Amino acid sequence: MLDSVLSIVAVASILTLVGILVTSLVNFIAGLFKKEKVQDAQKRQPQYTEQEVHMARYIEQQAHMQKRHLLFRQLMRDATKFYDRNS
Repeated sequence: MLDSVLSIVAVASILTLVGILVTSLVNFIAGLFKKEKVQDAQKRQPQYTEQEVHMARYIEQQAHMQKRHLLFRQLMRDATKFYDRNS
């Protein structure tokens, strides 16, 4: 009697585990083939006006020139330090 009850419980638990396994496999395979939604392409609006582009280029050039000037000043300062040290 006890053996039959244990065997029924064992078979039921094995069937439950097999059902869970099959369900997860089906969901995994369905996820692989599921097509993702793609948003419709929209026309790109120009981000910046010509004046803004011109101003940005000007600012970038000024920053580059300032950086070069600072590097030149640092180079000259180091050169004078080296010259003064060796004199």
